[in-house]
Amino acid sequence: MRTTILFALLLLTGLAFGQNQADEGTTSYLSSVTIDKGSTSEEVVCILCSAEIQGRVTGDLVLVGGNADITGSVDGDVVVVGGWIRIRGTIGGDSIVLGGGLERGAGAQIKGEAESYPWFHLPGQRSFHPAGVLCLIGVVLLLVFVAGAAWRQAASNRLADRLIRRWWLALPVGVAAWFLYAEYIDEYETVSTALGILLWALLLLLLIATWIGSYGIAWAVGRQVIRTAGWKTRLAGALILSAALLAPVLGSVVFCLMLFIGLGAGLLFTWPALRVRGPVAIEPSAPGIP
Repeated sequence: MRTTILFALLLLTGLAFGQNQADEGTTSYLSSVTIDKGSTSEEVVCILCSAEIQGRVTGDLVLVGGNADITGSVDGDVVVVGGWIRIRGTIGGDSIVLGGGLERGAGAQIKGEAESYPWFHLPGQRSFHPAGVLCLIGVVLLLVFVAGAAWRQAASNRLADRLIRRWWLALPVGVAAWFLYAEYIDEYETVSTALGILLWALLLLLLIATWIGSYGIAWAVGRQVIRTAGWKTRLAGALILSAALLAPVLGSVVFCLMLFIGLGAGLLFTWPALRVRGPVAIEPSAPGIP
């Protein structure tokens, strides 16, 4: 559940800029947070930035895409996605790290459970772990090649051509679809078991559509580099997308674009790309994906 909340927070605020708030809690975007020795904050939330806790945090510490350096104390939980926890102080609750590691110095105390998952890599995070980098590249390659096995060259070209020409239409459709689904879940998720199953089935369909659209993006990008269509085109597209997702900060923007444009393209262009027969010529002057 925490991971889902943090991903939603990233998608909603990944492009926002903010400043530290000197009140009960501290929230920051892209600007590092420091709680000085002798100072107290109720909670700290930091998006695409790091936090140095020399004083005391009476609540939770949550970071997305940054590192936590704790020499003071955090009474609640510490959750870091896409970064590291370096502790020489005290954590009163649990500590969870996704995409980084947990380093304990002299005098470090964690009273709750401590969990670290370095194989996870959040697109756009500033720190790198070999296991996370390899896992992200492997997942992108797997998704592209599995989708490519079901899409022949002609259909792949049709999907890419429509996506390149009409990405501006796919983007708002994808944003609207994810927004409406999130709103629907928030209102009706606990009404009945049958409705819950229906919502999970709908989520699966949305993910499949996003997968198809993202494959179209990979094919469109890859054929700009490799003019001979086939597995080399898929490989080139997958590696370029992987490199973009690994780019610090920019990777989160690329991930959001893939999520939204991919869903819109999957919903709008899948059937038109599949139903037409015969090969489609690649347009040499076709613009690239923004």
